[in-house]
Amino acid sequence: MERDRKKGRGKGERTSILIFTLLLLLIAAATASGREAERVTDARGKAFSPGPYRRIVSLAPNLTEILFSIGAGDRVVGVTSFCTIPPDAGRIARVGGIVDPDIEKIIALSPDLVVASKNGTGKSAVETLDSLGLSCFVFDVDSAGKVLEAMETLSLLTGMPPEAGKVIESFRSRLLRLRKSTPREKVKGLLLLSVTPPIGAGGKTFIDEVLALAGVDNLLKEETAAYPRLSAEKVVSLRPDYIFITRGMGEREVARFRKTMEALSGNTRIVEVDADLFTRPGPRVLKAVEVLRKVIGRR
Repeated sequence: MERDRKKGRGKGERTSILIFTLLLLLIAAATASGREAERVTDARGKAFSPGPYRRIVSLAPNLTEILFSIGAGDRVVGVTSFCTIPPDAGRIARVGGIVDPDIEKIIALSPDLVVASKNGTGKSAVETLDSLGLSCFVFDVDSAGKVLEAMETLSLLTGMPPEAGKVIESFRSRLLRLRKSTPREKVKGLLLLSVTPPIGAGGKTFIDEVLALAGVDNLLKEETAAYPRLSAEKVVSLRPDYIFITRGMGEREVARFRKTMEALSGNTRIVEVDADLFTRPGPRVLKAVEVLRKVIGRR
């Protein structure tokens, strides 16, 4: 009987050890899963730890705006020459252009994170930064919804600045309100980023969403190119109610374009809009919708 009791104790000990080992494995798996869940993935599918990152170089004007909007402007140590909004961004070290930033200047700033744009930052620049071992997070912000996602991601990467939550929720509620109040009856129109030659915003752009939310049927939405090149005759043939052109073009060019449009079509209204507001998918994108609604009389 004593031998049987010893056998029983031996089996019990082995069972306990087995259960304990399984528990350790489960805890380790849960911990690893938790760490994986905390990781943030960029537009390329590359995973990053959530930070917080404290020295950020921004290679896109819209990302610079987003960083400042969520209260993380003090983390930005470098920006491109085109990062002019907000005004505080103008006092930060410049690292060159959007497509071809100066890699040496970026390295000199010792960033722990570089944020870039999938459709703006040059691919070779991103590859070089990767090869140098710098953390380069690529964003693909092509809609108001993606702006919201970028705000949330950058908030996480910067350790949730105090005002971030309020700013993000405000943007979310405004976007929802604008979506729910999108006018059913639309006017016909298009937006031009250049008039010589006319270059418009097609359906594969965030500008198309801005127009739609404002109650404008984008007459270029079926174009295969994101920013199709047009002729003056093509623009007239579309018979738009409105043509929105971004400010910053030469006064003579705009005057000639207006004269051409008036001669070919007297019923089209031409309205100039702020270029930065309508070409940067950032925190002010909803203001662009509100501006257009006011212009066409849709609130």
